[in-house]
Amino acid sequence: MLLELNNVGKSFGGITALRDVTFGVAEGEIVGLIGPNGAGKTTIFNMVTGIFEPSNGHISFAGQPLAGIPPHKITARGIARTFQNIRLFGHLSALENVKVGCHTWTRAGFWASLLKTRRQREEERAVEQKASELLAFVGLSDVADLRADTLPYGQQRRLEIARALATQPKLLLLDEPAAGMIESETKELMELVRKIRDNGTTVLLVEHDMGLVMNLCDKVVCINFGVKIAEGTPDEVQNHPDVIEAYLGKEEEAC
Repeated sequence: MLLELNNVGKSFGGITALRDVTFGVAEGEIVGLIGPNGAGKTTIFNMVTGIFEPSNGHISFAGQPLAGIPPHKITARGIARTFQNIRLFGHLSALENVKVGCHTWTRAGFWASLLKTRRQREEERAVEQKASELLAFVGLSDVADLRADTLPYGQQRRLEIARALATQPKLLLLDEPAAGMIESETKELMELVRKIRDNGTTVLLVEHDMGLVMNLCDKVVCINFGVKIAEGTPDEVQNHPDVIEAYLGKEEEAC
């Protein structure tokens, strides 16, 4: 498994957000993490990316434990993410936003930048080329020079994905990438996520759009009240009685 969670729990004071969650993400998969609001999905993302430490259990990536590693070093290891609320540098251009994501693999230091050494100039050209390629990859070449905060919502979502891809991740975490999108934008997003996987990046996504999840993901994990209640193929999970209850309630309660 590329990513493994084993009996992972997280408590905030006296509140248990997650309890004994175990699942894995294999290399080359698109895995959906679903559950009602407050189920603990984003908490899992925050632990995988080093924002939170698990209260118990273990998380490993590519066979190596992630405990105690700060977020920037986890990014350097090959995990990138987007957020529920778009976090772009609004005053920068689309191209500049993607170039920011390239910092994890650049090596020129302060003096090289100050002196404009040959290595620094070559690296700068490489960053420019990589950022341009990623904008083309997500379909944003024509807005490269526009400020990020002037772009339509759907394009901002794709720009955030391009910036995450600039870190050259092995695993990409997408936190509600289709939130606020219209149907045509959601279809374009699905095509983009497939392209990302086909290009060699494994994907774990949190999403409330069940149509997207069931038509896109190879495997689905469902969390409810901090506990994993189902794991399997999209068909297996959407027909699981505990998942149906989590989303629709018990029949007698509905009546």
